[in-house]
Amino acid sequence: MVEFLKIVRLLRRRLQTTIFMNQKWAGIFSALWTPTDAEGRLLETELAANLRFLQRHRTQGVLALGSTGEFMLLSPEQRKAVLQGVMANAGDLTVIANISDIQPGLVKDLGRFAKSIGCAGVAIMAPPFYRVAQADLLTLKNTSC
Repeated sequence: MVEFLKIVRLLRRRLQTTIFMNQKWAGIFSALWTPTDAEGRLLETELAANLRFLQRHRTQGVLALGSTGEFMLLSPEQRKAVLQGVMANAGDLTVIANISDIQPGLVKDLGRFAKSIGCAGVAIMAPPFYRVAQADLLTLKNTSC
């Protein structure tokens, strides 16, 4: 957990700008479904259609690769492809990228990638496999937001 917190602190220092992670968001944010085929390839037409649907129904933003759980089944390359597809079709939706992983190096890589393609922020989940003290969770929250 200590290594994970170090990575989170490093991410915060390196990724933070006036737009990235310091913006106040309001409104409805949807956990975005990631449509894939049987081999895990992104179905771009379905993704674009879903994002258009959300835009038409006055959603302000999306959490890409989060909350619906499929991110754990995708490789880092697939996750980056999903984020690129989301950003290419998001229009005026605010995009927050879930960069959670049990590998701190991958969290850092995905965070840098999310920033490079214009995501408005990131979401990071603490690794669920270890017992984590409340103080560590508070530190994680304070250093990643």
